[in-house]
Parts: sequence; C-alpha cells; structure tokens
Amino acid sequence: MRGFKERIKAFWFKGNYYAYYLLRDNKKACCYLDSLLNNANSFTADAEEWAKLGIMSMKIKRYDVASDILKRAVDYSAREAKYLYLLGKSEQQKGDYHSAEALFDEACKKDKDFYEALFSKGEIKFKRGRYQEALQCFQMYLKARKNDALALNNAGLSHLFLNELAEAEECFSEAVRLRPKDNDIIFNYATLFLREKKYKEAVKKYEMISGEGNIRVLCALGYCYGQIGEFTQSRSCYYKVLESDSKNREALLNLAVVCAKSGEKACALRIFTNLLQLNPEDYELLNDIAWVYEMLEDYEKAEEYYLKGLNVSAGDPKIAYNLVCCLDRQGKYSEAIDAAKYLKTAPDWQRTAWSSVARIYEKMGADSLAIYYYNRALGLE
Repeated sequence: MRGFKERIKAFWFKGNYYAYYLLRDNKKACCYLDSLLNNANSFTADAEEWAKLGIMSMKIKRYDVASDILKRAVDYSAREAKYLYLLGKSEQQKGDYHSAEALFDEACKKDKDFYEALFSKGEIKFKRGRYQEALQCFQMYLKARKNDALALNNAGLSHLFLNELAEAEECFSEAVRLRPKDNDIIFNYATLFLREKKYKEAVKKYEMISGEGNIRVLCALGYCYGQIGEFTQSRSCYYKVLESDSKNREALLNLAVVCAKSGEKACALRIFTNLLQLNPEDYELLNDIAWVYEMLEDYEKAEEYYLKGLNVSAGDPKIAYNLVCCLDRQGKYSEAIDAAKYLKTAPDWQRTAWSSVARIYEKMGADSLAIYYYNRALGLE
C-alpha cells in the first residue's frame, strides 16, 4: 500500500510540474520538479519520459537538474544517440564543453546520420578555438543539409578565424540569401568586410540590420565611418551608444580617436584623461594621450606620457617606437637612438629598430653608420 501511495504522490508532483510549466510559473514548476526528483524511486518512467522532463528543465534554465535527469534517460536507453545528444546539450549549456563534446562524439559514432549532434560538435569545437575541426563538422553537416543558413554562418565564421576570407564570403553571402533578415548573420557578413578593410561595403551591410540602439552595430558603424573619414557620422554613432551606456569603453576610446583625427584634440584629450583616472597604469591610454599631445605639438608632454607608458608596460615596443619617432621629429637624435634599445630586445621589432637607427644616423650625416644599420635591417649583416 505504501508503494502505491508513493507512486500516486510522484505522479501528482509530475502533473503539477507539467501544469505550472505550461502556465509559465517557473518558480512553482521548479518546486514540484524537486519534489518529483526526491521521490524518483517511486516514479516509474522510461527513457522518453525522463528525456521530456530533462528538456523542460533546460527550458527553465535548470541545467544541473536537467543533466541529472537526462543521465537517467541515457542509462534507461542503453546510451541511445538521441539521449546522448540531449545530455550533451545540457552539459553545453552548463559550460562543460569537454563533457558535451565527448557526448556529441559518442552520439555521432552511434548514429552517423545524427546531424544535430554533428552540428553541436562543431559549435563546441568552435568555442574551444579549434576552428579547422569545427569547419570540418559544419562542412560534413552541409553535405546533408546544404540550405541550412546557420551552418553556413558557422562555417563562414570558422573560415574567418582561419583567415580564409574568400571562403568566408561565399558562406556568408549564401546564408544571407537564405535568411535575409537574420541580424546575426548580416553582422558577421559585415564584419568580414571590416576585416578586409572594405569599410564602405561594411557600412552598407551594418545598415541592413534592423532595430535601433544595437550597441555592437553602432560601435562597428562608428569605426567604419571613422576609417573612411566621415567623422560626423562616426561621432553620431558613438554618441548614440553613450546615451544608453555612458561608460562604454569601446565607444569612448573610438570617439576620442575620431575627435583627435577631426581636429577636436582637446575633446580627445579630455576623454583619454578621464579614462586614465579609472586605471592610472593603463599604458595604452598613456600612449594615446602622448599621441594627442604630439598632434598638438606639445612634445614635452608627449615625451612625458610615452616615458610613463614605457615604464608601466616594462618597455612596450609600440610605445618605444612612438617615442623614437617623437624624439626624431624634434631632432633629439641621441635620445632617439637610446630609446631604440627597447625595440632591439623585441624579436618582431628588431628590423624596425635597425631601420630607425639607420634613418637617424642618415639625418646626422653619419653615412657609414646609416649604411651599416640599413644592412642590419635587411638582414645582410
């Protein structure tokens, strides 16, 4: 009798869980789900029933609970592919990509035509930075479902990260043709043009994205407009971003750059200085401030900030090169040669160091030394 009552109670919990789930009362649904699981030994269910509960649990974002439930489905089914896939999706939502990938792999081995698992395996590999492997998954998927816009988009992104730009464009253009109003696909297509420095083409694509106030689109548009010299439009985009997010760092930094380029150097300096107050050891900001002072021909201040940046960054070669150029412009040749020592220690900057030193010696009239260092820059000595 006790066992019968426990089973009735379990089914009552299940019925209430379903009812409140359908009513979208997630709080009460979760309470009845927990009660059902606490009485799981009295709840007779097959793999399909456990899977249904697991899927509903994922929909209300109870991923840990969903995983526990779906493990029951996997066990009851003797590890059928579709239940392995569902458990993998739950692990993916939890952020356990290692377990998710292993489950998707197993599902694919159990059923080679289980394309959903193949697609999800590609997503996981992409998130883990294994772009070539991800691309292979999406390409295999597309052989069976060639008109899947999302798979084409993901393949395009994989090509993009592999710097295979022509292949990426082919994928994105087809994905947009299939889903012409999908904002995410259009954004990725536009970003390809931005990567190729085709800023006017990128602007046309970004402007196709529906919905105003999209911060990532406005930031991208602002950057593209700035690159083609349309500074008024660029500033307008960044101001719109700042209206909704006044502390957006990307918008503030790019706005400052646009202001500097368009002649509003005082405005640029004010933005950079305000940002520096939040982190006085941000050497990139110190470099930016020095750059603006150099534009203002206040070389003393420019040197001061370049030196601060060098000190804080422990000799960042980009800042060192800017300092060398700043000193060179003032005719401070000995100091410029001394500053070039920071470049010599950075393998990727050594040729720049030798050519900078050679150019300075040439200005000083020391032709033999100039030739010597030019040869070093060319790798001849």
